[in-house]
Amino acid sequence: MATGYITTIAKKYPTYRDEPLKTVDRWLDGKRVDDGAEGLWRVHDTLYDLTDFIERHPGGSEWIRLTKGTDITESFETHHITTRAEGMLAKYKVRAATTPRSVGLTFHDDGFYRR
Repeated sequence: MATGYITTIAKKYPTYRDEPLKTVDRWLDGKRVDDGAEGLWRVHDTLYDLTDFIERHPGGSEWIRLTKGTDITESFETHHITTRAEGMLAKYKVRAATTPRSVGLTFHDDGFYRR
């Protein structure tokens, strides 16, 4: 069933999507396979180690813990309306991602999310 299926947002069919038992944990496992975050947190095309920031995250630690190993670009961009969070990321930067993002959304300065 997954053969050749591509949405306009995802660049490939999600891993574990067709398993009969669907759980949040299994969905996150598939996201970790697909997102190319290499056990870190990915924002755009950069990998970050937010481990030391988990307990200080103003929105709570649970979401940061749950999303380790995934691409959090869309959540980062839509929940941080000032440049403060973007500035804080620099000290947690590890390196550039080695694979392209699995989602086709962009966040250009003159685009939908940044106007």
